[in-house]
Amino acid sequence: MFGNRKEICNQLNKMFIGDEPLAVLFWTEASIAEACWKMDPTPSEVIAVMEAIGNTPYEQYQAEGMSPAQFPAMLHAYRQTTQPQVDVSEAVLKVLIKHAARDVNHQTELARQGLMPAPASLTRTEYQINELRALLGMTEEEE
Repeated sequence: MFGNRKEICNQLNKMFIGDEPLAVLFWTEASIAEACWKMDPTPSEVIAVMEAIGNTPYEQYQAEGMSPAQFPAMLHAYRQTTQPQVDVSEAVLKVLIKHAARDVNHQTELARQGLMPAPASLTRTEYQINELRALLGMTEEEE
């Protein structure tokens, strides 16, 4: 189920009798965002993952369960359907990775020296850069 508290309570009232024992698990925006933190989800993407969870067929949920480990894959699937794909040459991508890595290293060094606070997204950006490097078979030395 997906919806606000009132909507979910109405659905539960229609599906189950008043004294029927139930076990209910809740996933909140915060728990989804935490599970997907490496992917830096936007608030609307978090809601999309919540909808995907809520729209999971009951039989599938009962057979397979639902865990936070599944949420990044759900976010990835959502992004595949909503984000436009752009072709970029490998050479251009390598240059962009090189500049992004240099900027992240500079921000890390400034934060280490105490000259500026480390942005919360710094770790996520480092992860994304390393993911791109791996996709291209790059090493840090190639930069």
